Amino acid sequence: MISQKEFEEKSLTLSLEFSKYLLEHEELDSEIPTEAVVKFLPSNDPEYCEYVMRQAERNDYRPVVFVEFDGLQPERLSRMINPRILETEAV
Repeated sequence: MISQKEFEEKSLTLSLEFSKYLLEHEELDSEIPTEAVVKFLPSNDPEYCEYVMRQAERNDYRPVVFVEFDGLQPERLSRMINPRILETEAV
């Protein structure tokens, strides 16, 4: 079973990644009600999804929007695209 700490850490990561995604896909943002609670359902992590669904049952005061996705791409250290070292003359 996933611990509360693991759940919170993963939820934070997924929230950050979804925020980045929304910056690039603004049309999706309009589908989420302003007052909604967003819950993530990564199809590659059934244990996390089960935990999310149990918590969502307790939320009876705000609408819940579920975001299902296949997983996360590997994290990159740099956002540079195709960097190259150019030869220079000795100074």
